[in-house]
Amino acid sequence: QGEAVVSSLNELLKAGLFGAVLAIVILFVFLRQWTTTFIVAMAVPISLLVTLAFMYFLNMSLNILSMVGLILAVGMLVDNAVVVSENIYRHQRYIPNKNQATITAVNEVALAITAGTSTTAIVFLPNVLNQQGEISLQIKHVATSLCIALGVSLILAQTIVPLIISKIKSSQNNIKYTLIDRLIGQYKRALNWLLIHRKTSSIIIILVLLSVAVPFTIVKKDMFPSQENRELRLFYNVNDSYTVERVVAAVDIVEEFLFSNQKKFKIESV
Repeated sequence: QGEAVVSSLNELLKAGLFGAVLAIVILFVFLRQWTTTFIVAMAVPISLLVTLAFMYFLNMSLNILSMVGLILAVGMLVDNAVVVSENIYRHQRYIPNKNQATITAVNEVALAITAGTSTTAIVFLPNVLNQQGEISLQIKHVATSLCIALGVSLILAQTIVPLIISKIKSSQNNIKYTLIDRLIGQYKRALNWLLIHRKTSSIIIILVLLSVAVPFTIVKKDMFPSQENRELRLFYNVNDSYTVERVVAAVDIVEEFLFSNQKKFKIESV
């Protein structure tokens, strides 16, 4: 069973690393600069390292649940850094003093990113504080690691990221016209239509929100998702009084049979 747990952790770690790489690629598609992408992506490993340090001092183990929380946080760790970096570059176009542009840009979005991160973390706060029920105790590991990582990323976005950006030479003025710019144009046109047709857009939004209730009543609700169970448990019933040695001998017979037919029954571990 120990080998199965280690194997699950390794698979989860590989999936998390692959997801982090994909997140960096998507960052480059939107930011269109390797320098900015590197600075923003740097927030991911630093946030995770600090989170692991907090977990150590909180006497938390790196288990499957806490790793799920860290993997969920990977995609959100760069959000604050992206907002701050883009706003800094925007102000650097109009303010010659890079330090002043950086301070102005960070102060402008500080409240917004703090509120956004807080609303995300506050959803998981009841799970962190709740000490009743097996499910709550399990979700606590996910919520704690996620909230710590988000808090660290918020601090990095307002300190380390602006510091590095203010010290490097920006090439923001040399950005070429890309697909993202076309998407921005489409977004502006759609937003303009919504603002002009306010009544129609309000009705559409209300209908979309109400339509959520229909699938919610249809979707099957279970405590755990149904999946193929590859685990078989054998229970032994001892009716009379037997010595421990005799019970162990009886169990050994079953184990020897299973081990001798391990390939036949496709048994991974006993």
